[in-house]
Amino acid sequence: MKQKLDCLDAEEKVLIKKISEKWKGKRTQEIMNFTHEQLPYKLCAPDEVIPYELITQEDPDHVY
Repeated sequence: MKQKLDCLDAEEKVLIKKISEKWKGKRTQEIMNFTHEQLPYKLCAPDEVIPYELITQEDPDHVY
């Protein structure tokens, strides 16, 4: 795992830490409900990979 983290820059590592702190202790269902209410998820077909470009259009305060 450490090897994969070496590919991330400092800003990405901070973001991962921030996200993990926000969702720490939450149930899987809560996280799933949150993500399924986001526009990028709603715009994609079932099993479609959500394009990065859609995610970056979201308000950063509501992405995670």
